[in-house]
Amino acid sequence: MVTNVDPMRRIVQQANCGLIYIDYDTESFTSKLLQLQDISYRKELGLNGIKAVREHYNWDNDSTVMLEGVKKVLKQ
Repeated sequence: MVTNVDPMRRIVQQANCGLIYIDYDTESFTSKLLQLQDISYRKELGLNGIKAVREHYNWDNDSTVMLEGVKKVLKQ
């Protein structure tokens, strides 16, 4: 579960790996928490999260993006 602030919201939405609640809204938080009582739904979200980390959110990908940025700056 994450609040509805970027970039966390974007990641969770793109990967379908969690639930998003409205910041400082206890009803929103409680509603999302109750949804997680469903074991199969939790498992689905968890598997989606694992897939997102393996494919996108890892050091190999991040380092490639960072190195490309440095190369662009050095060429200027």
